[in-house]
Amino acid sequence: MKITTGNLGLVSYAFEASFRYLGFEMILPPLTNSLSQKLGEENLRSELCHPLKLLLGNFLTIKDKKPDIVILYSGCDLCNLTPINDIFLEVFEKYSWNPKAYYMDITRTSYFLRDYYNNLKKITGASTLKIIKAIGLGFGKLFLFNYLDDVFCVIRPTIKDFNTGENIYLKLFQKIINAKNLSEYKKIKKNINKLLKTYPPDHNSLHFGLTGDPFSLREPYSHQFTDRKLGYMGVIVDKGNNKLIKKKKVSKLELKKFITNNHGVFTHNAITKINNYTNKAYDGIVFISPFNCTPNDSLRNQLSMIQEKTGTPMLSLIFDSHTSSTGLQSRLEAFIEMVYRRKNLKQEPNE
Repeated sequence: MKITTGNLGLVSYAFEASFRYLGFEMILPPLTNSLSQKLGEENLRSELCHPLKLLLGNFLTIKDKKPDIVILYSGCDLCNLTPINDIFLEVFEKYSWNPKAYYMDITRTSYFLRDYYNNLKKITGASTLKIIKAIGLGFGKLFLFNYLDDVFCVIRPTIKDFNTGENIYLKLFQKIINAKNLSEYKKIKKNINKLLKTYPPDHNSLHFGLTGDPFSLREPYSHQFTDRKLGYMGVIVDKGNNKLIKKKKVSKLELKKFITNNHGVFTHNAITKINNYTNKAYDGIVFISPFNCTPNDSLRNQLSMIQEKTGTPMLSLIFDSHTSSTGLQSRLEAFIEMVYRRKNLKQEPNE
C-alpha cells in the first residue's frame, strides 16, 4: 500500500517519518518546482489561485506511480482549498488514478493533531502507543526543519553570499530528510547550533516580519523565496515566532480594536502576527498573498490603516505564475532602501 500527500511546507516529511516507523511506504512529490507549476496550470482554471495549482502539480508529478491513498488538506474558511479537493480527485481520475482520499483539517493545531492520529489509525491499524510514537517522530522532524529555517532567517545577513549560504542549508536539509530517529535528530541540531557560533546574527540588521496567506508562507516556491532574498539583502526575517530574534516588546497595541470584521481563521492569525511584529518594533512588515485570494484580499485592503495606526512600513506582495522575479527583486530593494532612510531620519532628526 503506497501513500502520498502534497507539499504543505514540510509537513509531508513528518507524515513520511510517521508512516515509515509504522511500516508503510510513502511516496512524496519533489519539492515544488516549475514542473509542479506547469502541471497544475494545465489542469485547473486560470482564475483559481496560485497555491492550489502548485498543490495539484505536486500530486501530478507522481501520478504515474499511482499511490493507493492520498492525504488532502481541508478546513480553510473563506477559501477554495476544501471544495477543490473534489476537483483534484476528478483530475486524478482523468489520469486513470483513483486513490482513496483521507483529509487533514489545517485550521487549528488541535484539529490537525486529531486528524493526524485518526488517519494513521485508519490506514495502518497500529496500536495507540505506536501511533503516538510515530507522531512524535513526525513532529520531531518537522520541528527540526522549522529550527533550521529559523536559524537561517537570522544568519543569512551575516553569511551574505547566496551560494555559500544555500549550499550549507541544502546539506543540512538533506540530512534531516534522511534522519530516521531522535538520536539522529539531536546530532543534526548540534550541527545547526554550530552555525550560530560560526555566523553570529547581527541584531543591528533590519528586522522584517512576514505574514499573509499561511499556505503561501509554508510553500516558499509560491512567493519566489522572498524570505531568502531578504536575508541575503541584509534583513533578519521572522515568519511567525522566531525565538532566535532578540527583541523585547515596546508596545501593547491591540489591532483587534481597529479591525472589527470577521475575516476568517487564517486572516485572524495574520493580524496576530502583525500585532506581534509591531509591538516588537520591527522595521518593516511584508504581506504575502496569492492573486485572487478572498480572505487575504479583505485584509490587504486594510493594510494602509494598520500602517497608519502602527507606524510600521508595510509592503504588500501578490503572487501568481506570472510574477516577475526581476520586478520582485526591485520592489524588495526599494522597500529596504525606504526603511533605511526612514530609520536614519528617526535617529538623526536634525539632518
